[in-house]
Amino acid sequence: MGSKKLTNILYSIYFGALVWIILFKMQMPFSNMGHIRSMNLIPFAGSVEVNGSIYIQEIVDNVLIFIPFGVFSSMRALTKNLVKRLAPSFFTSLVLEILQFVLAAGVTDITDLLANTAGGLVGIGIFHIFQALCKQKVNLVLNIMMLFGASAMILLVSILILAN
Repeated sequence: MGSKKLTNILYSIYFGALVWIILFKMQMPFSNMGHIRSMNLIPFAGSVEVNGSIYIQEIVDNVLIFIPFGVFSSMRALTKNLVKRLAPSFFTSLVLEILQFVLAAGVTDITDLLANTAGGLVGIGIFHIFQALCKQKVNLVLNIMMLFGASAMILLVSILILAN
């Protein structure tokens, strides 16, 4: 299997997991859909506040979940500039936040959009570090790492589904 094809397969698995986590809150079946419709347009306020202070872990989680998006964007578009690599993270996050509101599947939050986009930027940075270290084999090395990550994720999701 070619490196590009493997990258696209791994990206598809990651994207499916991303949608499942953000829109469906890792629920199976989708029983909690249609119960929460809220919007926060003030960055770092509202939904990330717990007992009057900012709940940093939610912001960190949003950054972390989008790091692979930035890596995959860079792997799939080697010749594009930073803005063209970062735009998919921003627009995917924007669409998922809008869908959360439309489907009443959670809080649509500007902080999430900012954190997700920052995660994409971190992923692009990670790609550049690997590119400097691995040169022409960067996609091969990252595909192997992503394959292990995807395998672990599928195993964990299977255990979660079986446990419930």
